[in-house]
Amino acid sequence: MQDLINTVLIYFTALDWKYIFSLVILCSVVTHDNLIKGSGSINELLLKVPRSWRVIIVGILYGGLLFYFRDNHKKDLETYLHSLVFSMVFYELIFKWILKFLTREPQKWVENSRYYK
Repeated sequence: MQDLINTVLIYFTALDWKYIFSLVILCSVVTHDNLIKGSGSINELLLKVPRSWRVIIVGILYGGLLFYFRDNHKKDLETYLHSLVFSMVFYELIFKWILKFLTREPQKWVENSRYYK
C-alpha cells in the first residue's frame, strides 16, 4: 500500500501544474460556444469542430508552445503529455462539477421546509 501511495505522489509531483491550471482555464474559454459565435469563416469553422477535439488541439498546441519557449529537453515531453491527459480528466470530472455546482439555481429550501411558517 505504501508503494502505491509513493508512486502516486511521485506522479503528482512530476506533473507541470502551471500548464495544467492554465490549460484548464484556456479550455474553459475555448469550449464556450457563446464566446466563439460571430460572423467569419474562422468562427464558423471552430463551431463545427467538436468540443473534445478543440480541447485536444488546444492542449497539444499550447504544450508545444510552452515546450519551445521554456527551452525544455526531450525528456520533458513526457511530462507535458501526462499533464495534458491529467488536465483533461481534471477538467471533465472536477472543474465542470464545480462550475455546475456554483452556477446552479438557488434552492427554495426555506419555503419548502416543514419548519417554515
